Amino acid sequence: MRALFDENIAPHLPVAASALGPFRASLDEAVERLRACLPELAAVLTQAIGAQASEPLSAVRGITTLYRMTNREVGSRDEPRPVRQGRGA
Repeated sequence: MRALFDENIAPHLPVAASALGPFRASLDEAVERLRACLPELAAVLTQAIGAQASEPLSAVRGITTLYRMTNREVGSRDEPRPVRQGRGA
């Protein structure tokens, strides 16, 4: 992070290079605080993404159950979809 600061931010600051010590110290402190929060943040994000992904996948989970309820054999090859009549194409 310090290299990113030195290469991209420091050249645009209106202070002498010798006065950048407090900026670097503040940046280092902020990075350490964020690193301490990283495991908790990762857990929250993983839980939220998992919850959002599970809803659309619930339809996929029901496919084998649907075949069992209809007493149909599970398809082993690609079969053409039936064409529905009465719908605009």
